[in-house]
Amino acid sequence: MEKRGISPIIATVILVVITIALAVGVALWMSGIIGGAGRGEQLGILPDSNMTLSSSDNNNYTNATIWLHVKNSGSADAQIIAVKLNGVNLPSSDIQSNSNTQSSSNTQTSVPITVKAGSDVNFTIKVSSSDVGLTSFTPGTSYQVTIITSAGGSYSTQLTAISK
Repeated sequence: MEKRGISPIIATVILVVITIALAVGVALWMSGIIGGAGRGEQLGILPDSNMTLSSSDNNNYTNATIWLHVKNSGSADAQIIAVKLNGVNLPSSDIQSNSNTQSSSNTQTSVPITVKAGSDVNFTIKVSSSDVGLTSFTPGTSYQVTIITSAGGSYSTQLTAISK
């Protein structure tokens, strides 16, 4: 019985498959799908963020305080330039940064708010229901909060309103 090696046809098929797999890998890397995943800003709105309603009279919730905890897990600083509630831009004067864990200072600043790469920031937004075209807010209702950055990033979360 004569021992034979792998047939030339099978060897050719294996080489073609390996070449195609390598070409796809290089193409993905070059287009940034794999290699660019960690570049730039990468904001996340953390789950301890909340929306608290306050009643002015007769349990009519016309004012809310949104507290956001935002982390930048990317490799570039992010600048928050706007915040939206249910798609409506909130007045920038209502947005106040409380603290930035990147530094020990506890300064109050309005937008733009810089979130350094690898750090997080907390900020509050005092909003009136009329700012977003509502008569009042409803406890237990989910509202969509969206952060807009100077790089064009848009990061959203749903917050359920709770009453004090």
